[in-house]
Amino acid sequence: MTSTVAITTIFMQLFVKGGPAATGLAAFGLPNSTWYADPGLALAFLVIVYVYMFVGLYIVIFVGGIETIPDFLYEAASMDGAGVLRRFWHVTLPGIRPFAVFVVVAGVIQAVQIFDQAYVISGGTVLGSPAGATSTIVVFIYQQAFRLNALGYASAATVVLLVLVLVAGIVSRRLGPKEEDV
Repeated sequence: MTSTVAITTIFMQLFVKGGPAATGLAAFGLPNSTWYADPGLALAFLVIVYVYMFVGLYIVIFVGGIETIPDFLYEAASMDGAGVLRRFWHVTLPGIRPFAVFVVVAGVIQAVQIFDQAYVISGGTVLGSPAGATSTIVVFIYQQAFRLNALGYASAATVVLLVLVLVAGIVSRRLGPKEEDV
């Protein structure tokens, strides 16, 4: 994978006032401003960078999931008179369910761990800037531990992050396929 710092730096050049992305999106009514410096747009900027970084991985996972669905299920559904939408709804979606659960859980876990992008946007100064718009739990932990020297507070926040990740893992086990489904 490409470095998160490199990708964020490139996107910062695209979304600067007068930059190609900011100018292009201004045609759709969005402000032509420096997105990562605007408190109203900074989080959207982070989301765009995050989606760009991981959308390829998620597409590969979904394509792999679709490839695991046996062709005879589609043929049987066609013989039973199912149209394209019914085949998608009753064959494809159940077939990719475990992959979708994995993608959602992995995406949530990766999203709460965003740090690099917020660090690059802030220039290493006040993390979470502008005005706390890009603050994440990992940024909070970093500030508590290394900027404010509140190691106990940072440790407590780390335990909260651990619990969030554990809950996401438990939810994925509950929503994923059961042993008898495999």
